[in-house]
Amino acid sequence: MGRKLPLWCRNAKHAMIDKNIGTGEIAGALGYTPQYVSSIINGRVYAAAAVKRISYFLGVDSDYNATDEGRE
Repeated sequence: MGRKLPLWCRNAKHAMIDKNIGTGEIAGALGYTPQYVSSIINGRVYAAAAVKRISYFLGVDSDYNATDEGRE
């Protein structure tokens, strides 16, 4: 099985689906490249300032290190 995504990454992905937006739209609104946004949302890169801005844009909690209680 592959690595487990942080809870924030999963929440961000769900918000993107709910709002029907992609990384390109987030990138354009925030001044990032789509590749950079994708790398953050997929947990390959962590940058606190970018997580905070993306969280605000998507309307999700910016606590990247939130525990994932109840999941194995």
